[in-house]
This record gives sequence, structure tokens and C-alpha cells, in this order.
Amino acid sequence: MKKGDPLPDSDHVVRHIPFKQIDPDSGLPSGAAFLDPELSVSWLERFRHTDDALNEVRRCMSRARKLGGLSRLAVLRVTEIRAKVTSAQIIYDARKHCCHTTITIGHGEIYYGDLLADLVTEADMHAAVPN
Repeated sequence: MKKGDPLPDSDHVVRHIPFKQIDPDSGLPSGAAFLDPELSVSWLERFRHTDDALNEVRRCMSRARKLGGLSRLAVLRVTEIRAKVTSAQIIYDARKHCCHTTITIGHGEIYYGDLLADLVTEADMHAAVPN
């Protein structure tokens, strides 16, 4: 895949959710976790050839930021993002680290954070730092 190519609908992206952006009652991310009009996420299928793709994403993310023990990783399906936010462009962008991807929602659009947060279920949430 080349820089700028759209991710396939069947693939997944991973968003780092800091502890402060997790709802204490539900354990799910708040809309604030998806507030940026250009969300930085990681492309899970970039590591489909490995035994544990999520651990490879963790390793890549830890090069760019500190992953806190109480933060979480939310796994989102590309097809669901595109269905919920039709203007979302999910493209591969390798410039920041080895699995970096950008979801561009667009400036001047209405707030989509809550829409994206609604896609995340308990099963989609994973520890940012494994036990």
C-alpha cells in the first residue's frame, strides 16, 4: 500500500484512548477521544503477517507516545466508520511511524466525536499496556 491510498473496508484501525477520555461508568471512550478533525490511528492489518498484530501496533505506538497503564486501545472497523461518517477519508500515511493512518473528517464539519465513540463496544477496547 502506498501513502495516500484508502484503507480497505474490511480492515481495522486502532485509536489510543488516554485514561482521561474514557467514561468511568461504561469504560468506553468519550466523544472527546475522537475530537480532532484529523485523527491519528494505526492500521491493524499492516501487521497481518505477524502472530499478534495488536502487540505490533502497541510497539509502534510506543515509539511515538507514552502508553499509560490505564489508557486503552479502541479497535474500529473501517467499514463502520465510513457508514457512520460518510465524509470520513481513511488513508494510509506512513510519515509518522510504521503503521500510521489518518482519518480525515474535514474542517468546518459538525462534531463527529460522539458518532465515532458510539461505534466502540466493550469488546473493541484493549489494554494499551499488556499485563
